[in-house]
Amino acid sequence: MKWFLAITLILIFILTGPGLVLAKSSVQKLKDPVTKFTEHDLVFEEIIDQGDQAVPELISLLQEEIISADPDEVRRHWGAKISAMNILSEFKAKDALSVLKDMLENSDDLSTIYNSARAIGNIGGNNAYKILEEVFINAGSFRYAENNLERKKAAIAGLGLCENKKAIPYLIAEMNNPNSDEICRIYAAGSLGLLGVNSGLGVAKAGLSSNDEYVRMASVRALGIIGDKSAVAELTGLTGPKSAHVYRKAAQVSIFQIQTAQMSDEKKVAFIQQELMKNPDTTEFIQWGTIKLKKINTPAAKKALLDLSKQDAPGFIVLKNAAKLRGKTMK
Repeated sequence: MKWFLAITLILIFILTGPGLVLAKSSVQKLKDPVTKFTEHDLVFEEIIDQGDQAVPELISLLQEEIISADPDEVRRHWGAKISAMNILSEFKAKDALSVLKDMLENSDDLSTIYNSARAIGNIGGNNAYKILEEVFINAGSFRYAENNLERKKAAIAGLGLCENKKAIPYLIAEMNNPNSDEICRIYAAGSLGLLGVNSGLGVAKAGLSSNDEYVRMASVRALGIIGDKSAVAELTGLTGPKSAHVYRKAAQVSIFQIQTAQMSDEKKVAFIQQELMKNPDTTEFIQWGTIKLKKINTPAAKKALLDLSKQDAPGFIVLKNAAKLRGKTMK
């Protein structure tokens, strides 16, 4: 009997003791090395299924310091933080705004600056707008020790994503300022497009002739966001074999956006689903298309995301995962 009691106690300890308590959570698994994309997909899905319960740990992950001599570990940890920001954005997690604000204002890392601004904009709401407005003003007045221009660009992009029309006067002033950085002006034109104002069409078109590749790319993307069909001809000229691959893809996505802008929501859903099936490996189009379906938020859009999330054909993994993420977080 004594040996039976001893074994029973050991089993109870194994099942209820520190080993179980310290089992790695789904959020912490984001930092693990993966050999297959499907492994990361399963972790992502676990977190999404937890819903708002996962928010506190996702915020804690953003606050973790990355301390390692192993560059692969550093890369994985940063990738986990970006994933956390993406999930928090999809959850519209307003509790994350103060941490994201700190990252946007105090980090000197450009990836951190742009990703945090994007997350703040996607979370949206009045507090998000106030953060982006403050950073935009402070960066424009050179109040940060470093990277004022990058913070300003990031804030401009975030203001468009935030979809608060109070940003329109700021963006128009920035776009029309001849002394402003050219990319800032084009970003402002694109953000105005997100807010339903197409007055930046001329600024965006002018950037296509720039010798600066970053300016040209910003212009291509802004024209898609603005959605004016007069830009189709110029964008089509960038889709030929003489254009670099990145410009061809970006121009194609912008043309799809412009075509979609002319349609009713019902037709948009069918068109976006059709084009996503034709372009399951174009990340930029996948991001835009699945987010657009989520924003349309009709029964047809929900069904489209569900159907896309069930695609198991080779080459459809990125599209499948994005559709699943947007579908599961659609409210």
